[in-house]
Amino acid sequence: MKKVFLLTVANIRRTRGQMITLAILFLIAAMFLNIGLSVLLGFTNHFDQIVDELNASDSYFVISEHIWNSDVEQMIHENSDEFYAHNAVGVNMDIPWNDETMFHTLVFSDVNEARTLSQWKLVGDSLPMTPDGIYVPFLFYVNGYSLGDTVAFGVAGVDDEHLHFTVVGFTESIYTDLMGAPPQLFVPSARFAELVDAFPDFRLRLIFANGVENPAELEFLIYETLLDIVTFEHDIYIAALLSLEQTRANRTLMSTMLSVMMISFTLVIAVVSLLVIRFRIKNSIEEDMPKIGSLQSIGYTSRQITQTFVLQYGSIVFIFTFISIIPAFFLLPLVGQVFAAQSSMYWNPGFTPVPNVVTVLGLASITLLVARVSARSIRKISPILALRGGVSTHSFKRNRLPLEKSLLPINPTLAFKSFLQGMRQSVMMFSVLLAVAFTAVIALVIFYNSSINLSAFKEVPGIERTNAMIMFSPLEDVHALRDEVMLHADVRDSQFSETTRIIVSDTFVGAVVMDDYDRRVTRNVYSGIFPRYSNEIAIAGLLASQLDIDVGDEVLIGRDELPFIVTGLTQGMEADTPLTVYLTTDGMRNIDSEFIQSTLIVYLYPSTDAALFVGEMEEQFGYYTFFIADMDTIFAEGVSGFASIMSLVGAVILIVSIFVILLVLYFVIGSTIVRRHRDLGIQKAIGFTTLNLMNQISLALSFPILLGTAVGATLGALLINPGMSVGIPA
Repeated sequence: MKKVFLLTVANIRRTRGQMITLAILFLIAAMFLNIGLSVLLGFTNHFDQIVDELNASDSYFVISEHIWNSDVEQMIHENSDEFYAHNAVGVNMDIPWNDETMFHTLVFSDVNEARTLSQWKLVGDSLPMTPDGIYVPFLFYVNGYSLGDTVAFGVAGVDDEHLHFTVVGFTESIYTDLMGAPPQLFVPSARFAELVDAFPDFRLRLIFANGVENPAELEFLIYETLLDIVTFEHDIYIAALLSLEQTRANRTLMSTMLSVMMISFTLVIAVVSLLVIRFRIKNSIEEDMPKIGSLQSIGYTSRQITQTFVLQYGSIVFIFTFISIIPAFFLLPLVGQVFAAQSSMYWNPGFTPVPNVVTVLGLASITLLVARVSARSIRKISPILALRGGVSTHSFKRNRLPLEKSLLPINPTLAFKSFLQGMRQSVMMFSVLLAVAFTAVIALVIFYNSSINLSAFKEVPGIERTNAMIMFSPLEDVHALRDEVMLHADVRDSQFSETTRIIVSDTFVGAVVMDDYDRRVTRNVYSGIFPRYSNEIAIAGLLASQLDIDVGDEVLIGRDELPFIVTGLTQGMEADTPLTVYLTTDGMRNIDSEFIQSTLIVYLYPSTDAALFVGEMEEQFGYYTFFIADMDTIFAEGVSGFASIMSLVGAVILIVSIFVILLVLYFVIGSTIVRRHRDLGIQKAIGFTTLNLMNQISLALSFPILLGTAVGATLGALLINPGMSVGIPA
């Protein structure tokens, strides 16, 4: 074994540059694989641990205290095994956010009110609670808030009225961290009592319930119960229900997608590296044929020589994949901070033994196998044949490109002959460039759509891309108010758009109701069209799969089971659920004759400042509205978390892909020069210049490089949309 070890060390020293290239490739691959596996295995598991620790409920929703009565309480009791109603105050606020102002509903709670379901906890350091202190969600920390900061929340629609607090801690909970529900902030009991008195119309009940068999059905029943008692005199009466499964998907889907991307990218680098190893071993056997014969003649067996190749590459891969644990360990907390901006979860994974072991042993084992298989041809080489250089060094094939008959100049002709003679190298280069170009194109598209042109990210959720939203009091003449809005010089178009809950073939779903879908901007119908008549409906592709129906089929809507024709299949989560349907206003009134319109979506002319328009609308219509929202800002804030993460991942993959290509080219060109040093010396002796030889090598490599890049880029462009659509609710 000592002889094998000494020979291995000598081979590594002799090919030091190529070994360094391979070491860097495997260091990158192992680091990405380690991080990807840590996120894939750890992030979702961390969410489940928080669920257990905080005793998170199965479902959560919000009801205004003004309409909380014994009927609603009894209904929740009948449909759940356990529930808890938590007192709170919800106020529409303007939040200082990333050097801008974001409109959101904030829910204030008493820090001293205990609860058994869906508890909360402090994360990180905290300060003692003070009379003006406040605990805010961890996402505030991610967005630049620190302990001791003074924050002023502006009361929406009221000029110069702010609520001032001092941040004394950051909280973590399951449902109330800006992940589809209003963020919950905790203040001292005395300050909470002041808020209750100051905002009597905004008092809430936060409902945490366990054992709800069908949360959507319960929400629908509550809506039905409230129809007779809701007077629309208050700003908030009921918010969309959230289930634990839906929240889990919201918080962990992005991390799962990106971890799969990182692991897939790692596989590409690993395949490239293994191809390089196989190429290098095959070339080494051909180059060192006399050396192999000499080793055999002095007593080395074929098995020992094979072991030197296996040990040479296996040891390099094992050492540097093991070293990759160090950068992965320091990068994982940064990855956790990146995901915190999207998930609102505090995740510090620390040391991750399982991904480390899988990474090191997995890559090392595959490398040992590839090296062993690639070097097995040594067993067939006899010492005499090896000392003579091997028959493989002589070609008895017909010369199909004689130099004297070539119409091309001498250098391109020699380059093409080198390309044909080195077919193994050409195939390897083609495969490498195909894989890396495929990955680079996908990374480039992701980076472009998440950094330069965000239109794709804005359309993927299926939400109508409008500039402003005005929710009028239904007690007013909303159509007359709409006509006044249309008189504004910046308004291009407007129409009423509502979201509600209905029953489709005994399934409780979210519904979007609009007057005219031809004026809709976001065209999230991927098969068929939006409804135009009162007996038509477009449904989510996921719902169509569950009901086993398609475009042209009939579904039964509502308690009365009215027949509607399916005109289209959609994707997205516009009504806060992937089970979303689209109806016309007339169609909705066929189901519910008391259906009313109150939410006006406004389309502005390009280059119009939506924030300025919203300010003008608040001055003009503030008395008649529940709230007016700058949808441009809300869209930007909603997309920015996803887009920034995708942009970062796309940029990193693109940069690493370019670096991998450079490393592989360096490796192959260096190997080619070493392998052909005798031929290159002869060519120089007969008059070829260094520039001529450089051009020949470059031209010979350009054929597989250009072809592999073209094929890889084409495949990437064709497959990125089907691949990315797998993770989109349809």
